[in-house]
Amino acid sequence: MTTLINAKEVCNALREMISEEMTCQSPAILSGDRETVFRQVFTFYYPGFQDKLRKATPDLTRAEELVCMLTALQETPEDIVNWTNLSEERLSTVCQSICDKMRLESKQLLCEHLYSMLG
Repeated sequence: MTTLINAKEVCNALREMISEEMTCQSPAILSGDRETVFRQVFTFYYPGFQDKLRKATPDLTRAEELVCMLTALQETPEDIVNWTNLSEERLSTVCQSICDKMRLESKQLLCEHLYSMLG
């Protein structure tokens, strides 16, 4: 229960943090400094997640790691597309790559696995 509450708090805090910058010309909400702040906020709430993720799957790219973080927060694919400016097709490819690297058979298992790593 605490993990879910924290996940919602993180998402709400991030939305508030970037709402003032929506006029920014950058097509990706999470790019540059905003991605750095997102990673800092995420690490504050879930200090062990990235270590667990890197230990389990050391060959993830930075973009794959970001998708994992957003997926762990139970963001929808549509939200992840908006946060990252990946196309739906590219997001699907990235998720499949993550599943392959983690030896998971489905994206649903990926979501469950990543969510469990938050705690």
